[in-house]
Amino acid sequence: MSTIKIGRNDICYCGSNKKYKKCCLNADVNAKHLANTYEPTELMDRSMEHLQHHFPTITFINVSDLLNAQSYPNLQMKHMRDNVCQVAERISKNERVFKQRDADENGYDLLLMYKGAYRILHGGNNIQQYTMSLNSFFTCPSKPSFQERDSRYCSEDDEEY
Repeated sequence: MSTIKIGRNDICYCGSNKKYKKCCLNADVNAKHLANTYEPTELMDRSMEHLQHHFPTITFINVSDLLNAQSYPNLQMKHMRDNVCQVAERISKNERVFKQRDADENGYDLLLMYKGAYRILHGGNNIQQYTMSLNSFFTCPSKPSFQERDSRYCSEDDEEY
């Protein structure tokens, strides 16, 4: 499993357009000393393994620890042209992002960001139930929603979400 590495001279993930070293580096270093380091749950590990197995042409990276309301737009656009899906599990640090996207407050949630689109997988402890819909999502991620069909995005031969 990969994680995003932010270099000191990269543009900061918070959206300020400043270099990371001049913006959030010190706060991130201090936060790591003060807070518990994020450890993926067993469910997240299994989900990542499932995704990598069923979608081998896509690179999946865990951004749970990087995701927050300020970093979301930049993370969402970071791999817009790459074949990379960023995956985050709900943790206290990114709770606001999940709530803003109408995530189920009672269940386990995963947020997948791929080519400018996102999907939230609700509840349950088995990502396998989403394999069919994710196949469509990765084939044509820019569709407005699972229910809407639009020929501008995909051909009519695509499977229903």
